[in-house]
Amino acid sequence: MALNLVGFPTTNFDGTPYSQPIQIGNKPPLPTGPKCVRLDIAWANYGASGNNQQIGVFCNLTAQGQVTGNVLDAIRSVYIDNTFVSVPVYIKFPDTLYTVVCPAYSVVMAPVFTNVQQFTIYGDGFQTGELPTTAVFLSNIDRQGFYIPAALTGQPTTPVILEYQTVDSRNTVGNYNITNVPIGVADANRLVVAVVTVGANPGFGLIPAGFVMGGAPTTLGVSSTGNSTLRTYIFYANVAAGTDMGVTVQANSGAQPTGIRCAFYTVRNLQSLVPIGSGQSSSGANATLSANATVDTNGVLLAGAIRQTDTNFSWQNVSQDQSGVNFTSGNIFGASASVLTNSDGSVNVGANACSLAALAFA
Repeated sequence: MALNLVGFPTTNFDGTPYSQPIQIGNKPPLPTGPKCVRLDIAWANYGASGNNQQIGVFCNLTAQGQVTGNVLDAIRSVYIDNTFVSVPVYIKFPDTLYTVVCPAYSVVMAPVFTNVQQFTIYGDGFQTGELPTTAVFLSNIDRQGFYIPAALTGQPTTPVILEYQTVDSRNTVGNYNITNVPIGVADANRLVVAVVTVGANPGFGLIPAGFVMGGAPTTLGVSSTGNSTLRTYIFYANVAAGTDMGVTVQANSGAQPTGIRCAFYTVRNLQSLVPIGSGQSSSGANATLSANATVDTNGVLLAGAIRQTDTNFSWQNVSQDQSGVNFTSGNIFGASASVLTNSDGSVNVGANACSLAALAFA
């Protein structure tokens, strides 16, 4: 096991482990027979994000206020279901330093060499927007090991990486430039996405053709319609070089300032740089809006919304990346959200807003 787990931030398991009698072969599920303990590690509950990529979760089946008495007489095997998690998981036992490794999107069954009931479950490489859960089954029975790789579980071997980068919010008229926008690691297939919300007088809004990122050709993926003063646009471009970029925004001038909020994301390891689904919805006033977008396993979904009067967007099926930002005269707010998708089909994105748009890639 090449990875050095020393130094990973570690926290206690958030829960109460308990055992359940199970039947193995001709051995009945008796209180003194085979037992299993299941632990669901919802990594987001431990702060998994692009800013907190390495996490350790410590568990002691006999102490730390979690349980009283032994839930297992011994730990002899472990089954790890990491099917929908895009990072590898490691379980390390302190007395022997024996470590079980389960790669991303995979399943592992392994014998355990330990005399204690303490261990730490590590995850390495989390990104913002993921909601992964690893299921760990500990047992007091002897089991032979096996491994089911991602290729057999049907999951991707190269997970998509979604990173929120930064936001620029301002009141302005005419054209303006944004400099030194971070875009992460250079990649020939890197996609940069801008979620743009605009508040304006009627007929006084953003010109989509006037949005340029990193000097690359920029495409308008989706725009909301039906509201003459509040709009949401999502642009994307293949920006291959550099770790930062400049952006040119072109806006119509008019009698009053235009409030524009641009939230920037980078996405890597996509199968295609072309969106697979989009949706938009608008209302004349704050309302519960929804937009359906086709999604795929190992993909991303990005959304933007704009509303009046307050910052409570109440997103559904996505995670708000930034709180609402006031950018025009104290009563207009914009926000953005994203999620990594782990299934095929359609996702209904919702927000209480005046304008909503969503765009998906895979």
